[in-house]
Formats: sequence, C-alpha cells, structure tokens
Amino acid sequence: MLEFPDPETAARFSCDDGLLYVEAPALWDYILNTARLRLPEHPALERLAVLTTEEVIHASWHNGNLWPEEIPPLIEALNAAASRRVPSERLSWTCWTVSLTLGMGAQQIYVGETLELSADPLQEGLVELRHRERGSSNLVRFAVEDRALWEQLRTVYNRPHELDAEALTRFGGPIERFCTEVIEHSEQPLTGYEVVRLSPIPVLSFEQEGASYEVFRFEAAYPVEDPLAVHWQGGLWLDGAVRLRQVDGTGFLVSCRTVKGEEIRLMADDILNGAQLHERPGRIAAAFAREGWVDPGEDG
Repeated sequence: MLEFPDPETAARFSCDDGLLYVEAPALWDYILNTARLRLPEHPALERLAVLTTEEVIHASWHNGNLWPEEIPPLIEALNAAASRRVPSERLSWTCWTVSLTLGMGAQQIYVGETLELSADPLQEGLVELRHRERGSSNLVRFAVEDRALWEQLRTVYNRPHELDAEALTRFGGPIERFCTEVIEHSEQPLTGYEVVRLSPIPVLSFEQEGASYEVFRFEAAYPVEDPLAVHWQGGLWLDGAVRLRQVDGTGFLVSCRTVKGEEIRLMADDILNGAQLHERPGRIAAAFAREGWVDPGEDG
C-alpha cells in the first residue's frame, strides 16, 4: 500500500509576485501512482498483455521496417507494460513511433487490428499506445509507464553507425568543415555533430573523361539541447540519442580525382532518384559539376 508523504518534509514553498509555489515531487508521485492504481482495466490492454510475436504481420518505424530480431523483445516488454496504465494526459508530445499491424491465427489473417507505440526523450518511461481493435474503426488511446518498453522504442531509433574507419580518417577535415558550417547557419538548437554513416558504394565508383569518382553514403546527426525548441520541417526526425537527423539534406560524399588533385563534394540524397544503374555515373558526374557543397580546404 502506498504511504502518503509528510507535507512538511516532502514539500518546499516559495512566493513570487503574490503567487505561492509548491515543489513536492514525492507528493506528485503519490498522486500519479494512486491515479494509476485506480484506473480501470480495459479489454484492449488485456489483449496486449497476451499479444504474441507470431501475431505481428508487419512492424515499422520512421525509416522503414523493424529488424526481425527487434520484434520479440518489443512484444515481451509490451506484455509486461500492459498492466501499468497511467493517465494519458501526462503525455505532451511524442517523437519515437513504432507501428504494428496485427493478424489472427497461425496464418496471420489481417482483420484490421493495428497498434502504435510512441514515446519521447523528455518523459522517460512513458509510452502512448493507440490501438484499433479487430473489425473496428475506433482508435483507443492509453498511456503506460514502463522503462523497459520505453527503452525498446528508443533503441529502435538508435541504430548502429555505419562507418568506414579509413574513409572517416581520409575525409574527416572536409566533413568537419561542412558540419560546422551547417551548425553556424542553422536556426535549430544544434550543439554539435556526429557522423553516423560513411560507407563506400563500390558499384558507383567509376572513371570518366580522365576523372576517377568514388561515392560514399554519408549522414551526420546533430545533438540538440532542447528537443522542444526544434523547428519541425521537412523530413526532420529525432533519433534515440536525441540527435536531429536529415538536417543538412545530404546523402552522398563524392570524391573526384584528376591530374590537378582531389575535389570533394557533399551532395543531396536525391541525385540518383529514378536513375537506372547504367545512368548513374553520368548523373553523378553531371551533378558533381554543378551541385552540392564544395570543400573550400583548410584555408577556406
């Protein structure tokens, strides 16, 4: 049984401009936990408490599908969290969402049942559930408090880096100059940068008119101090390490070597959209000549 905290030791009082402020975290926790204990059970939560991995037809997040190995621990955490319901009003916003399409039976027959799980970095342990029951158009919204489930969502949004150590050493200078320039000119609350993807694409390396081209997948992530201060626009999203993604609009790092030396450009991730494999060298060479960020060199 929860014990009511002593107000004399659990609360601090202050006064400002005639207003009385009370700071009482222990008392607040008592109220929230009591509210959670009194919340009635719901058939939807009973359903989620026994949901199995085999019933998941499809699972996705912001950047595509979940890996097969990510689904079992997510469902296991969900089963345990279904009994930890809290008032939905405690959730102010969400930025990490996983969507599940659920089936029925061994054949995973789709019957219209879906589930979305959402969380954010500012409210650790809180997860919002939006469940559409079988054959229903109604969306039931709940909130649960469970650190393990919250961590599962955060982990999905914190995929391992794809870094080629040799390329990172080779292009470290240009990348630093580019990312520093992005931070200096950005209106977002960026506090730095981290390279999360730099990997060669051998199939796109080619020679043309005396020039040798190398193409690398490139992405930088930018940590933010206050997610609530982010100006959400375009395809921006926040990863599990509280870094802003898709800030600079780049997707490729291209190196071009000629007899005059090496030139490096960081280019948009859409330069190859719609191009067939045999068209890609020409598309890259043409884009390199007119687009992208050009490294000014150490002397700028």
